Amino acid sequence: MLQPIYLHRGLTLLPGQADLRQLLSGATQLVSTAVPAASALDLDCHGSFLGDVDMSDLAPDRSVKKTTERQSRWLINTAVRTKDALAPLFSGAEAKGLYIGLGTVDCDEADEQAFLASCTTQDLSDHKLTHNNPMVGLILLNTTATSHISQMCQITGQNCCFAHLQDGGANAAIEASYDLAEQRTQLALVGGGAHKITPWYLLANEQYWRSFSKLWLTEAAAFFVMSHQPSANRLLAHYRGRRGNGGDWTALIRQLALHLTEWPKHRLMQIIISGGMPEQQQIKLQLQNVAGAAKLIFIEEGCGFIGAASCAAAVNLALELLQDDVAAPDADGLDAVLVLTLGPSQQFSYLLTGKQP
Repeated sequence: MLQPIYLHRGLTLLPGQADLRQLLSGATQLVSTAVPAASALDLDCHGSFLGDVDMSDLAPDRSVKKTTERQSRWLINTAVRTKDALAPLFSGAEAKGLYIGLGTVDCDEADEQAFLASCTTQDLSDHKLTHNNPMVGLILLNTTATSHISQMCQITGQNCCFAHLQDGGANAAIEASYDLAEQRTQLALVGGGAHKITPWYLLANEQYWRSFSKLWLTEAAAFFVMSHQPSANRLLAHYRGRRGNGGDWTALIRQLALHLTEWPKHRLMQIIISGGMPEQQQIKLQLQNVAGAAKLIFIEEGCGFIGAASCAAAVNLALELLQDDVAAPDADGLDAVLVLTLGPSQQFSYLLTGKQP
């Protein structure tokens, strides 16, 4: 018999310690600046950047201090602080797992401004492939960040990495839910990190970026926890599909509509969406047909493109909304929120969470 899964709110790290809910409401804004490397690719791109993080109070051992790169430190810091905030859950679970979506890293701590100001796409490609092996960066991030998180959070069970962009974070959450439902683990630390904004990041995803007229990239990290320990918010449903043969999202949104009918006692008043920006208007119209009065929240409108961190950030926001019982206009209560992720590899994933009856 499948075990029920409960969600526990963790931490979301954004530039300037910004609050995602305030960003989406327009109460605050992130600072963004032009990304120098983008001009070589003829991209209109701005970025919001994270500074380094101070982990001294977490008492990391020497190996963490010595080997972690800045992007890894964002992940480690956010994951460990999420664990500390939910310490009773971790102490009560024997089988724990880590599920993480990762932006890859090129180990390039500083852009070379003089070179970037005059280089061409070919120059950039030749330079990055000569001076930075991108797979070495991916391997370093996967081994250092995840192993250090597991060590500092005392996770000895499942350890799963997924890359990259929005799909990485969504896959981490879906795989964690499968393992929990089938009792392969009792607690899952789930999250993701955006890619550090570097020339290689722009170059490696150049084809995808060209689908945007304007591009806003943001560095971020976010984690939350799934467990069998009862809480106010239960995972009601989860789903992962893929649109076929280059088609639009219509068939998958119809599938979503069928799934929602299985939960008639829950009023779906919020849908939090990440991804699908080039097709945002089309998706908005289709979701309004499916969910009626539900309020649609697009993550990227408030904080830019945060890649593999977007699913966990959206889940944390959903749990905050449920906790505060913030309803859409003319609604009489909020007891279910849908987190929907639309990935660049044509993947469609959602998590439906709601208050316990």
